[in-house]
Amino acid sequence: MDSDIIRIPFVNRRFALYIALPKSESALSTLEGEITGENFSDETFFHGYQDTFVNLTIPKFKLSSNMVLNNVLIGMGMSEAFSSAANISGITREPAKMSYIIQKALIEVQQSGTVAAAATAIIMERTSANSLPLNPYNFFANRYFVFFLREDRLQLILFQGKFADPSTKEINFP
Repeated sequence: MDSDIIRIPFVNRRFALYIALPKSESALSTLEGEITGENFSDETFFHGYQDTFVNLTIPKFKLSSNMVLNNVLIGMGMSEAFSSAANISGITREPAKMSYIIQKALIEVQQSGTVAAAATAIIMERTSANSLPLNPYNFFANRYFVFFLREDRLQLILFQGKFADPSTKEINFP
């Protein structure tokens, strides 16, 4: 994979934001093919990280999506839930069936570096200059990148997206 990948753990260490930054613009389509293809290796992509100090610069962004999950759930064998034969007596005493199941997802990365998406990151400042590394790794996401919000213990990708603004090929930071 011709990309730099960074893992940013949340405070509880169960959740992490992964950012894959292709080393060149042409590598983006290759990266997208690798992560969406049948040969995608969860083991290769999400493991083997080592803790290190990083000078991290990522743009502020907010993405949200709304998705009707009916067809997905019917495809998984839940068709009865959407029919009059549905037994949802644990939810209501009245005869009912599900009409729609809608998923709304939101991820926001703010300038402070806080990531919000059903979890909160805490940003801490060092109090001693002695703890700063001499040569931190520089990770500047100043072009297209792919990101994942993942629950690492269960190995579940909760949110996946691509930061790509067709009107610009580079993001300028102050």
